[in-house]
Amino acid sequence: MKTVTKEFVQKQKERIDDRHRSDVLKGLGYPYARYDVITKDGYILTLERLPRPQSKQALYFQHGVMDSAFSWLAVTNTITGPAFRAFDLGYDVWAGTLRGCDREKRHVNPNISRRQFWDFTVNEHAFQDIPAFIEKIKEIKAQELNNPSQFESNEIKKETPKEEPGEPGKYTITIIAHSMGAMSTLMYLVYWRMRDLDHGISSAILLSPAGCHKTAPLLCRITGPLISLFLTCFPCFAVFKFPSDFLQVVIAKMMEDVKNNYSTRNFLSFLVYKLLGGSKDNHPFLRVPGYTMNIFAGCSAGIFKHFWQIWKSQKFQAYNYGKLKNHQIYGTTEPIDFFKNYSKIDIPVYFVMGLLDTLIEPVSILNHYSSLNEARPQLAYLKAFPKMGHIDFTVGENSRVTNFIFRTLKKLNQNEYAKTNSKKDV
Repeated sequence: MKTVTKEFVQKQKERIDDRHRSDVLKGLGYPYARYDVITKDGYILTLERLPRPQSKQALYFQHGVMDSAFSWLAVTNTITGPAFRAFDLGYDVWAGTLRGCDREKRHVNPNISRRQFWDFTVNEHAFQDIPAFIEKIKEIKAQELNNPSQFESNEIKKETPKEEPGEPGKYTITIIAHSMGAMSTLMYLVYWRMRDLDHGISSAILLSPAGCHKTAPLLCRITGPLISLFLTCFPCFAVFKFPSDFLQVVIAKMMEDVKNNYSTRNFLSFLVYKLLGGSKDNHPFLRVPGYTMNIFAGCSAGIFKHFWQIWKSQKFQAYNYGKLKNHQIYGTTEPIDFFKNYSKIDIPVYFVMGLLDTLIEPVSILNHYSSLNEARPQLAYLKAFPKMGHIDFTVGENSRVTNFIFRTLKKLNQNEYAKTNSKKDV
């Protein structure tokens, strides 16, 4: 029976583009590198890269919930996503996959139990995963820029800009994050500065950031209480995911078949539109080959509980463990309220929202912006796109979004250059 199942899975995989990203990207002329990153609590994460070793401008892309770095590096017919455009413009491009979001579940402890592995919330993404990615980028950039001859690459398809701001060996890291990745970024920035630590980020562009949820789609409002009740009744339940590779392959193949049929494609497009917003016709979800095979790797019960706490409290807060454990972890009986600590943020933050986003509606993102604008008005920026849904910002390959990102980066780089020169003049 197992042999038959394996043969079936293999046969179905052959009908889906399941090539490794390195093969796909190198076939298109893009250099590719992949690094293992170990967090302080032992998770082994994947950090992918379109490398430009001598670029002083690093862009770090971070995905959202039930997603992966695939969304930034997915190849469609046009190849115009922000990660590829960034590389073509001379940036050193990085994309991290958070714990639990990779198809491979890796930990330094090979005997870790399933329940132990999935015992995490958004706290761990913010306070463990993102800092580990940042430290790895800093480590590699320092090596490359301080030893340029050792890291020259012949694979780069376009010239890196001849003049870049900053002193020799200096570089900037801008984070471009989506949804829960943007929420984790804000938590990281605040928490690191609360502890007087250097977060290593120069600026942030946050696309449809989670963390504040004034509204929610009808489906979430119906299923949320039911899932919460289920987790209360079954506290040992650890993760929402496909129970087997077999089922994931079958569903992925079904999705490809649905997308290739005109009537079922339109129906699926309507369903996704109702949940995520955006366009009813030819939704971005349907345009990316192999999407179902490369995302939906799993969502821990702790992630759901964290979002449910935020929804119930109507506060952008760290995970609430209860008064005793809160005091052990945060030093107070209540979890950290990030809005109340936005004054700690010390870099420019651009909040970007889609006016047709039904998962994280504009009113929620306005709360992020207004909270930072009240605390640090010189650092808060807001941009709205009228016809954008939730995943239009990642796999949508929208030229208006991409152009906005790179106009913003150009302005940030000019400001950094002016700041550096003014310091030299002094």
